[in-house]
Amino acid sequence: MRLSAILLALIALTHYGYEPIASLFGQQATQSSIFYILRGYEGLALFAFIGILARRVDVAAVCVWGMVEEGQTAICRLAVGLTSQVSVPPYTGVCGRGMYWIGIVAAALLALFVARELKNERNDRDRSSSSSHGG
Repeated sequence: MRLSAILLALIALTHYGYEPIASLFGQQATQSSIFYILRGYEGLALFAFIGILARRVDVAAVCVWGMVEEGQTAICRLAVGLTSQVSVPPYTGVCGRGMYWIGIVAAALLALFVARELKNERNDRDRSSSSSHGG
């Protein structure tokens, strides 16, 4: 199947399929729950596609983290229950305080990795530029 068809189906299912899916459960709270879960899976798929298409280690690493975060969004909302209203205190996230702070640490470590990759890329570019100018 072509990527465009997969993306179209993913977007349509997420943004227009949640109400028919929620109607199977018969409760109003499920509409927002289903939408939230589908958004998690949509984000997971989009990060997967970007990571594969980018073919760069730094982009792939960021996309893997994005996939984990989006997957958690869907899974943790499912774990709470489709018909439950969710009240999330600040700095906890749907998955709880522990997972929230693990995500913060992962983001910080990933930021260090990306910064190193960008510095290495800049150094490589500077070296090739100086060697091509006889420097």
